[in-house]
Amino acid sequence: MGIMSEIIDGYRSIKELYDHWRGKRCRVYLKRTDINWDKYNEKTQNRYWVCGTSLIGVANNGVIERLLNNCVYDIRVVLPETKQGSLSRKQLQYFNKVKAGPIELQVPLAERSYQRIEELFMKHTVSVDDHLRKYAGIMYSNITICDNDAFISFYNPTGVGDRNITLHFQDHQSKGYKQVEELFLQMWDPNHCLGIREGASILFVNPHNEILLLLRDNNNSIEYPNCWDIPGGHVEENESPEQCIIREMKEEIGKEIKSPQLFKTFNTEDRIENTYWAKADWDTKKINLTEGRQLRWFTEEEIHNLPEDIIAFGFKSIILQFFREVPFK
Repeated sequence: MGIMSEIIDGYRSIKELYDHWRGKRCRVYLKRTDINWDKYNEKTQNRYWVCGTSLIGVANNGVIERLLNNCVYDIRVVLPETKQGSLSRKQLQYFNKVKAGPIELQVPLAERSYQRIEELFMKHTVSVDDHLRKYAGIMYSNITICDNDAFISFYNPTGVGDRNITLHFQDHQSKGYKQVEELFLQMWDPNHCLGIREGASILFVNPHNEILLLLRDNNNSIEYPNCWDIPGGHVEENESPEQCIIREMKEEIGKEIKSPQLFKTFNTEDRIENTYWAKADWDTKKINLTEGRQLRWFTEEEIHNLPEDIIAFGFKSIILQFFREVPFK
C-alpha cells in the first residue's frame, strides 16, 4: 500500500499520521516552514525532483539555475496545469476560495515559474520535455527529492498551509523514500491524470435534519449496485460543478435547484468530489426517479449505523462530517 492510500484510507487526523510515522526512519514536520530548505538545496549533488506548488519556491530561489550551472542535469519538475478547465486549476482556485493560505496569486505564479525554468533549460541547451512537465490532474502533495532526502507534504480538503504535515525520509533505501519516489514518477507520467474524474453531489436536508439518499439500481454493470448514494453525477467538459448538480437534479429527480451551497471539495485518489447542500422538504413518494430504485430520508443515527460498504463511493464519512459541522443551522 502506497503512502497516499495510507493517508486517505487509514488516517483521519494529523495526530494519527504523526503517531504512525514518528521514529520509523522518518522525521515529521507539522509545518513546511520548519524545514531548513537551504541546507538540502546546497548539498544536492546528483538530482533534484520536485512537484506541486513547491516548484514556485524552487524557481524563485534560483535552485534550478545553480544546479544547471554545476552540470547537474538529473532534474525533474512538475507544475500544476493552469489552463481553464483543468482539475489542477480548479483545485488551486478552490484553495483560494477557502482562504487556505497566501496563494491568491498561485495561478500566475505557477505560469511565470514554468516560463522561467523553461528559459533556463533552453539557455543550457537542455531539452525542456525531458525535465519539465505540467500536470492537469489533482495535486495530492508537494514532493521534493534531493539526493538522499525525500520530502512529501500532503494537501487536505481545506487547502495547503500550516495545517499540513510533511514526512522526511533520509535514506533512499527506506520504504517511505521509495513510496515518495514512486508517487513522483506517477505524477511525472503525462498520462497518469487521465483517469481522474470530477464529481458533484448534493446533500438535501429536511426540517427534521434528515439527509436524502438515493438507492442505486441493482445492476452489476454499474459501480456500487444496490447501495445508498448521495444524488449527483460526473462533471462534464466545460461545465462547472454547480452547473452539473443543477443539471443532474433536473434530470434525475425533476427538481429545479437554485444556488446550492458548497459544503466542501474532497480530493480522493481517483476523483475530486464537490459536495453541495440545500434545504428541501419533499415527499419522496411523489418524485419520479429516472435513475435509481428509491429515495429515502435518513437521520444521522441511521447513517452512522449503516455499514461502510452499503454507502457508495465512500460517502459515509462525508455525510457524517456534514452532520458534525451542521452548515444548515
